[in-house]
Amino acid sequence: MNKHVDGAEVTWEDHQNINIFNGLNNRFHELEHEMKAAT
Repeated sequence: MNKHVDGAEVTWEDHQNINIFNGLNNRFHELEHEMKAAT
């Protein structure tokens, strides 16, 4: 999915922060799943 919206720019820093958030969010959901499985 590679859509361009006029006027919306994503800086390199924004992209890095998005990647960090994505990794942390994935880990959160993994841990949430593990906790549910353990109970």
